[in-house]
Amino acid sequence: AFRVKTAYAGVGHEWHPTDRFALRSAVYGTFTQVQNAAIRNWERRAEQSFGGRFTASYRFGTDTRGGRLTAGAEAQSGFFNVKNYGNRRGILDTLQTDEELTYRPVSLFAQAEITLPGGWNFTGGLSYNAVGLSYTRLFRPAQARQARQLDPVLSPRIAVLKKLTPRLSAYASLSNGYSPPTVQEVRPSEGTFNPSLQPERGTSTEVGLRGNLGQNRLSFDLTGYWFQLKQTIVVRRTADGADYFVNAGRTRQNGLEASVAYNYKLQTAAAAASNFKLFSTYAFQDYRFADFITSGGDFSGKLLTGTPRHVLTLGADLVTNAGFYANLTFNHTDRVPLTDANADFAPAYSLLGGRFGF
Repeated sequence: AFRVKTAYAGVGHEWHPTDRFALRSAVYGTFTQVQNAAIRNWERRAEQSFGGRFTASYRFGTDTRGGRLTAGAEAQSGFFNVKNYGNRRGILDTLQTDEELTYRPVSLFAQAEITLPGGWNFTGGLSYNAVGLSYTRLFRPAQARQARQLDPVLSPRIAVLKKLTPRLSAYASLSNGYSPPTVQEVRPSEGTFNPSLQPERGTSTEVGLRGNLGQNRLSFDLTGYWFQLKQTIVVRRTADGADYFVNAGRTRQNGLEASVAYNYKLQTAAAAASNFKLFSTYAFQDYRFADFITSGGDFSGKLLTGTPRHVLTLGADLVTNAGFYANLTFNHTDRVPLTDANADFAPAYSLLGGRFGF
């Protein structure tokens, strides 16, 4: 069994000294208790985290020639205590390990949004990101505290949107970012601390077209993206089923996403139905290892483990004036590669779900 109990709390404040200037701040915290009675052992975790965020924004100009400037900072601090016990046929047994981890991410960010005549919208942003973490093993064997500061990363982003008509827009964006390893990745169920795990770094290019037709009844969104990821973090398993994580070189994640929805709303109160919606989404995900060589072989060009190539969703929603409603959803997911060598696949599956109520 896997049991989680989490409490969240936070408070936020927003102040507008003028019509164009806004200050927003928030502090928050979480407390989580985890019990994972797994095959190898019985894990108990207590996780506490606190954070604060502050942003300032200034709006200038008009709706057709103007924009918004935003800048801010966010800092978090997490403390995690992890204890592993033996699992004797479902009964908590003797203590095996007792560990403490701290995780402290900090981010500084700024963004400019500019609107120009002719339906042009530009966005540019930059963030500075840093993460510090430490690890102490208190039991079997006790170890001195290990600390690590991940190299700070600058993440820029630029985007442009052009309104071709009042109901049709084209957009493009280019961004560079990173994703640091999580606490569960630097200290996985395998039970050791991995200080050498590197953050994932990626560059994403995206173009798309979105709009609506027929008095806003038909809406659609079509997006193509090209994503190059370095130091991809992937999961591995030991012979007895424990997870651990490694950086897997480069991956190439290119894809296409499309969505379309049709809304039909009856205006008369005597009509049997007040709102009817049909929708569909489709994702094509050509995710592959671009450069991944390990002691197990060269997997460059293989499909990325755990990712289906095709995902299709169809749905219908109905709401009547009498108070009855119905939601139907159909999902089809393509087969999923289970190994880096693509020797084994989970079969494709389809799922139909429905909900009816009053």
